[in-house]
Amino acid sequence: MIKKLPQSEGAVIGLVVSGKIDSKEENKWIELLDKLIAEHGSINILVLLGWLVAADSPFGKLAGISEKHFELSHFQDAWNGVKE
Repeated sequence: MIKKLPQSEGAVIGLVVSGKIDSKEENKWIELLDKLIAEHGSINILVLLGWLVAADSPFGKLAGISEKHFELSHFQDAWNGVKE
């Protein structure tokens, strides 16, 4: 399941990813993010997830995606960083 954080606004979006995600839900979010990129030129995303962080990091670098990782206790710092 993917949920948008209520603090999301404009080119800044926060998502919470948990449990299983089917291709229909994944495609819905890809479409939404593509629309935001088309509208704003680029976007900043904060994604709250678990163990996947360690597995995802090398793939993000290959795709040219800049990532920073924070512990949940530093959520506000992470959110502030995404808004910059």
